[in-house]
Amino acid sequence: MPSKPILTIKGLTAGYTRLSVLHDLSLQIPQGQITGIIGPNGSGKSTLLNAISGMIRPTAGKIILSARDITRLSPDARCRLGIGRTFQVPRPFARMRVFENTLTAAAFGLASSRRDSWEAARAALAKAHLLEKKDVLAGSLNLLDRKRLEIARAISARPGLLLLDEIAAGLSSEEVTEILEIVAALKAEGVTIIWIEHMMDTMLRAADTLVCMAEGRVALTGEPEEVLRSRAVEELYLGRLGEEAEHADGGTPAGEV
Repeated sequence: MPSKPILTIKGLTAGYTRLSVLHDLSLQIPQGQITGIIGPNGSGKSTLLNAISGMIRPTAGKIILSARDITRLSPDARCRLGIGRTFQVPRPFARMRVFENTLTAAAFGLASSRRDSWEAARAALAKAHLLEKKDVLAGSLNLLDRKRLEIARAISARPGLLLLDEIAAGLSSEEVTEILEIVAALKAEGVTIIWIEHMMDTMLRAADTLVCMAEGRVALTGEPEEVLRSRAVEELYLGRLGEEAEHADGGTPAGEV
C-alpha cells in the first residue's frame, strides 16, 4: 500500500528575480521514506529545496505540507511546522562550540523552553554521532564532522521532513557509509527525507524512490534501479556531459555518470 504523502507540490513555478528555474513542477513525497533527487547541473534540484524550505517564493503553484498550504509561509514558520534542511556548503558559527551551534538551531526552531532546547540539541548531536565533540570549536572540525554538525543543526528542531542537499559530497566511501547510517536511523524514527545527491551509488543504497529532474521539471520517478537504468536518464546525463565536453575542448566525453 502506497505511503500517504507528507508533501504535495502542485504546478510549482519558481526561481530568482525574473529567471524561472522550476516550471509547472508537480511531485508527491511519501511519508516515512527517503526520496532521492537526481539530475544534471542546472536542472533545479537545489531550487526545489529552496522553494520547499521557503527561501524563495514561487510565482505559481502550491506547496502542501500534511494538508496545510505553506506556499506563502516564511522559512522560520516552515521550520516550526517541521521542515529542517542542510546546505551544500556547511557554514557553522566557527567561533562557537559544536553544542552552542546546535543549541542555537534548536532554540530558534523549537521556540520552546531553554531546557527543551538543550535536550533537543544534545539528542541531535547524539543522532549525528557528534556528541563526543560537543565542546570543540566548530571552525576546527574536519569535513565529515562539519557535515555531521549540519545534520545535527537541521534535526535539532525535531523535523518530520528533512531536506539534505548533497550532504555526502566530498566524503570518502567510508565517510559516506557513516552518513548513510545516520540517515537510515533518522528514517527508522519516522523522519521523511528528501535527499539531493550526485553520487548514484549513494542514492541506490539510501533511496526508496528516485526522482530525476531536467530543466526544472520531473522527468522520471520510480524505484532507484529502474530510474537509473532508464534510457531517459542515460540520455539526460550523457547528453549534458557531451555538451560540457564540447564547450571545453570540442572532444567526445568519456567517464562515468
